[in-house]
Amino acid sequence: MKIIHSYLPIKPYKISKQNIYLMTLSMLLAKKYYEKVVLYTNVETADIVRKIGLPYDEIDDILLEGIDVGTFSIPKLIVYSVQTEPYIHIDIDTFLFKKINFKIDGGVYSTLNEGIETFKMDWYGESFYSTYIKSAFHLIKKLPKEFSDEVNFSEILNMSIFGGYNYKLISDATIFCLKIYDENKDFFDSNYYYACVIEQLFISAAMRMIITENKYDEKFNFLFGRNIPNYINISDSENCPYPIEITSNDEKVIINNDLELNDFILYNFNGFLHIGGYKEFDKLLFLFRSRILIEFNGSIFLEKINQIFTERFDFEKDDIFYKNLIIKYDINKIYKKFI
Repeated sequence: MKIIHSYLPIKPYKISKQNIYLMTLSMLLAKKYYEKVVLYTNVETADIVRKIGLPYDEIDDILLEGIDVGTFSIPKLIVYSVQTEPYIHIDIDTFLFKKINFKIDGGVYSTLNEGIETFKMDWYGESFYSTYIKSAFHLIKKLPKEFSDEVNFSEILNMSIFGGYNYKLISDATIFCLKIYDENKDFFDSNYYYACVIEQLFISAAMRMIITENKYDEKFNFLFGRNIPNYINISDSENCPYPIEITSNDEKVIINNDLELNDFILYNFNGFLHIGGYKEFDKLLFLFRSRILIEFNGSIFLEKINQIFTERFDFEKDDIFYKNLIIKYDINKIYKKFI
């Protein structure tokens, strides 16, 4: 199965050093388990990736070059729309710590079903309402009836992992949704989370519409069902984020201090981790940076990253983090190459 990464910084931003660390580990883990890993991005980001030497099998810097949008999921939709063979797209903040076997007859795969069967106005219900329900009803009169009839708030495909063997169905659904975006661009660009509406809610509906119109059988495979596979909880204190709680498939780990952090560098999170809103959380970035170094002998990657991005964060500096890392993993020989 071909694995795809896509990344296009929404203007006027450029890719950050933190996102490069995420991309590096996500890519190396995918390459460990799958034969082919491809990146779609713009020329500027592709140049950075090539200088770092990340071993993608292909880097496409043509498809997304010059794309100027305010909704962060649109570049992913463009990538979905042009695929002509089976694939799985994973976000750059998604980490596969073990191989997922995507079977030939697997149809369409998604991480989990984000839909709500029984609506409750708890914190998640309020967020779900604001993101999905309110926005969909704002647009309902502008949408074709055959499409709006298939908008189902109980079945929404989460796309931190997404793709499969029916690439034609996904492509057709995505092209349909890109047209909706073009006709309502200002609306989708007005709210960060509306990126989830056009991608997750609307692609799901468009696939159901196409399935219904063509009267054929198709199944959506949810890798984790309705269960959220990861939940991260950190302290509210600005000065001390500990304890850090990370739940992975009902297994919870609690990290109480910097010393304990070292114990989880090679932890596999029950095979999967998607960090979502914690892309700049320094404790996680320390874990990911350290894993690049230890599991993948990645000092050359880290050295190149430091040459391109000269800003140094606390988790990168010569402090108790790395002094204990040296002792625990016996990395004296390579330590000086990147610190």
